[in-house]
Amino acid sequence: MHTICLPRTCLSICNLLICSGGLFVAVACVWCAFNTDLVKTVNYGVLKTPVNVFADFINLKLGSFSITYLILPICLLASCTSCCGLLGSCCRLKCAIKSYMCLVTLLFAVTFHTFFLTVLYSIYYDDKEFQVSLQSSFKTHYGKQDDLGTYFWNHVMVAYECCGVVDYEDFIKTPWHRDNANASFPLQCCFLQNKSSLQPVYVECPYGEHSKIYSHRNGCFQVLHDHFVSKSVLIAFMVLLYLLIYFCIIIFSYTLVKGRPLIRRSSANRIARLKKEALERVASSISTTSLQNMLFEDSEPPQKMVRLMSSMQPNLRYEYPANFNMPQDAFNRASMYNFQNMPGVPANANSEAQN
Repeated sequence: MHTICLPRTCLSICNLLICSGGLFVAVACVWCAFNTDLVKTVNYGVLKTPVNVFADFINLKLGSFSITYLILPICLLASCTSCCGLLGSCCRLKCAIKSYMCLVTLLFAVTFHTFFLTVLYSIYYDDKEFQVSLQSSFKTHYGKQDDLGTYFWNHVMVAYECCGVVDYEDFIKTPWHRDNANASFPLQCCFLQNKSSLQPVYVECPYGEHSKIYSHRNGCFQVLHDHFVSKSVLIAFMVLLYLLIYFCIIIFSYTLVKGRPLIRRSSANRIARLKKEALERVASSISTTSLQNMLFEDSEPPQKMVRLMSSMQPNLRYEYPANFNMPQDAFNRASMYNFQNMPGVPANANSEAQN
């Protein structure tokens, strides 16, 4: 049965994991930002590949700012949000759990708008304005040293086997093209034997007359559009799962704020309502049946009776209504009649009774 311990336990465990993960990533970001080589050296024999990838990713730049300035506030905000959730669930502080609900709503709203409504929705419905903005950003930033956009587009071109945003001509007048004037496009656009080492099938792929034969011609925006359309069911499931997680967090938090089980309370009200309706139906059926089978008769209410008994003859008993006034002569006649008719009574008993 659902109790208030269930939402408290779930929120405590989830917030503890998120808080720990956020603080770990925040410390790793600061460490990598100040001394990347030391991080790689310390973890050389332990987690060489993951640490190197993470360290290189932290040093990327988004425009003129380091990506550390973007990841670090997000991690700290997530950790603060989780701390509010821990205080609200473990220490039962209503103000903390209310703050947690507000911060969770803010984070989920920003993430949902940025990822699903801006990026995913625009690519899925082939938004031309979004395509033009991506193409303009591509021409401005692709090829810069330690650029996040360059890292992203290189990964997309290798993973989805495409070239440029619209086509291979997007590389003209980019920072990459100024440094590689003899090449038409980078190695990521070529047919690759080994994607991890960027080993092309044809060595002279980016150069010369045969470059178009051994390279991909389609743009990445159209490839992503076709991929998202083919995975529409998976995308819908991701959106529903995302919203389900949010509503579960809000419902559990609301349960803690109220201080009583939400499901048990609603089910108890429903059971009580069903019982009340059943009793009303039974009472109405009984009253209807009894009225239909009942015969009404005009009758006087029962009267109180008075019983008289002779002290001399206990066998003589008389019953009269309580409000009945018997005349004295009638009482005497009745007494005389009774004395005369009694066996063993002499004839002069009547005169004695009258006297």
